[in-house]
Amino acid sequence: GGCTHGALAWKNPIPRRGVLIKYQAKNSNWGGGVIDPQERWGNIVEDMTEEQVAVMRGPERDGRHRTVPRLAVQDDQVFVSYDPEGDRYSSKYRKPGRKP
Repeated sequence: GGCTHGALAWKNPIPRRGVLIKYQAKNSNWGGGVIDPQERWGNIVEDMTEEQVAVMRGPERDGRHRTVPRLAVQDDQVFVSYDPEGDRYSSKYRKPGRKP
């Protein structure tokens, strides 16, 4: 389980950013399976971008197929990446829809 905490109203002219860290122990995320955001959240995710849906996914890692999206930033743009580069849990894998 986990929790997030509220904060006082932000009055500084500098924008505030928050980081939500999703963590799940490596040994517990292999059990069960990946839960599709549509199944978990229903119509809440219907009109979301791919990046927004990636955030709504649980903290699981699809260890069997290595297909859990990650957010990446390049040239100040956020995008969804399936690239395992720098991901110590991943090695060579097939991307969704591709054969090995």
